[in-house]
Amino acid sequence: MEIILIVLAALMFASRMKWRVTTLSLLYYLEKNRYGLPSDEDMRECIEFVVKNMFKDLTGR
Repeated sequence: MEIILIVLAALMFASRMKWRVTTLSLLYYLEKNRYGLPSDEDMRECIEFVVKNMFKDLTGR
């Protein structure tokens, strides 16, 4: 049972690291190409868009 938990924790850690590297890479790309970082208002708008579309994808609507 402990082995399963260790494997699960390792998979979750790897997934989290992949997400973090991808996100930071995108931010670096935006800064490198002289795009400004998003404002708080832009982030709220983007988060709202993504969450709405995630729920649409999950419910099939």
